[in-house]
Amino acid sequence: MLNRLVRRFVKNPDDVSSAQTRSEYGVLAGAMGMALNIALFAVKLPIGAITGSAAIISDAFNNLTDMASSLVTVAGMRIAARKPDKDHPFGYGRMEYVATFIIAMLIMLVGFEMLEESVRAFMNPTRAELSVVFGAIMLVSCGVKIWMFTYNRGLGKLINSDVLRAASMDSAFDAITTFIVIVAAALESHTDFPTDAIASLAVSLLIMKNGIGLCVKTVNQLLGGEVNTELREKIFDTVIESPIVLGAHDLIVHDYGPGRVMASIHAEIDAKNELLFVHERINEIETRILDELNVSCVIHMDPVVTDSEAEDALFRAISRAVYNTDRRMRFHDMQVYNRDDVQRVEFDLLVPTELTPEQVEQNVEEIKQRLDKGYPGYIWDIRARANVYARL
Repeated sequence: MLNRLVRRFVKNPDDVSSAQTRSEYGVLAGAMGMALNIALFAVKLPIGAITGSAAIISDAFNNLTDMASSLVTVAGMRIAARKPDKDHPFGYGRMEYVATFIIAMLIMLVGFEMLEESVRAFMNPTRAELSVVFGAIMLVSCGVKIWMFTYNRGLGKLINSDVLRAASMDSAFDAITTFIVIVAAALESHTDFPTDAIASLAVSLLIMKNGIGLCVKTVNQLLGGEVNTELREKIFDTVIESPIVLGAHDLIVHDYGPGRVMASIHAEIDAKNELLFVHERINEIETRILDELNVSCVIHMDPVVTDSEAEDALFRAISRAVYNTDRRMRFHDMQVYNRDDVQRVEFDLLVPTELTPEQVEQNVEEIKQRLDKGYPGYIWDIRARANVYARL
């Protein structure tokens, strides 16, 4: 069924890197979600009212919220597909993250309202009777949610969409809570203990936890948090694989939404290479990264002198000094200047992010003291910074 719907409503289903195709997948998933959640709400609400079950009523309104979430998903995916313009030169891709954040807020709101309803039901309990019709309808509802989880997860994986992944997990969560409602109703028919109210309370807490988790994740994405490690590794490896690249560092990845990722990296190149030759090879690497990873990458060239015995010895001395001070630190971009008979050495020092400014300063001074023993009179210009982007 899903494949037939995809073929009918998605024009180019295989072009998953296209913003338009991603939008069509998102609209399809959102439309199915709205239709199914409205149907579930329409069935559960009257059942809850007739049986007097707070848990069923809460679960019904959770389905209604899921419908609103599907609507937000559709709107978010449509806006995210817009092309870059003068006001948004990097496009609207992050609108998917905004949509996910709105869904998270809706989930937390409903969870809080369910919590209030659960407390009232606990203070004024009513008995919910479990019937065959009730059990059958709720089991069908659970099955529908499992199917929604399956197609949302599949489509989310196919187009790499956090919005659809969130929708899939929400559907799985709904299936679990619906099952809890069935169990609670079955137990309450055999005991005076307010299992219905307790089940409703458990559902509300789980929903709030789910919403908070989504909220934290999307805020991190909107703030420019760490891009997935696998993509970073692929970019780094693609650069390193080039025969002209001796080493690489300072990989920075900017996420402007799915399919709109940009990166920059420093590549160390033998200084003896001819400039135009290096430029052509760098262009080839950038093009490969764009074609294979769909990432627009800018590569900065760092020239490295490889045929100077004196600089090789200095390089090894710095390596030992850095390693013996703190094995977690690394350095790169060593440059040596001889001006007015004064030797001046510059290099970047990458330090662990957990070190305080005072500890960093202490490490820098210790490195200088170690180097002064072998190279007295040299001036050491050490640029220390947190090792956020480097790969050790």
